Amino acid sequence: MAEGPRIVTVAPRLLAYGRALQHAAKWQLAADIYRTVLSYATPVEDAETVIQANMQLGRCLRVLAEWDESLTCFAAASQVATMTDDMMCILRARIQEANISIDRGNLPHAETLLDATIEQAKESGLQEIGATALHDRAHLALRRGQPNEAGVLQAEAFTGVRNQMARDRVWKQL
Repeated sequence: MAEGPRIVTVAPRLLAYGRALQHAAKWQLAADIYRTVLSYATPVEDAETVIQANMQLGRCLRVLAEWDESLTCFAAASQVATMTDDMMCILRARIQEANISIDRGNLPHAETLLDATIEQAKESGLQEIGATALHDRAHLALRRGQPNEAGVLQAEAFTGVRNQMARDRVWKQL
């Protein structure tokens, strides 16, 4: 009897399909794909897959304003990342949690999360993650009516971004 496909073989293709659906703004369908991956992957054997699927599922659910479930996904990603000492994913999950706080209007909580993330990224030497957190912190400063602080944070974020697409996004908002 033939054995079914292993998740390690199928997961990258499903994750790529899910991202394609996200780019097409088919959030619910993409969320279903990520849930399917998570139903077969295990945190111990497939930690990277579980982290990525939870992060992407959380992003889809955030767009759909399903914030509680989205937070659960980011917490799960952070928990698995903690098990594997993946500081980059821990901080990415925290940034997403801060963005949900912004969506909900809890700006002080978002500010606290982003400031802690910026500091931890600096301590860990994760410049790109720090730049992402700085960018989101600048956006938050604008929402709080602090354009001067936003400009300083945005400029600092720009110096830390290496990816050209991310640099363009930061530059556009400077």
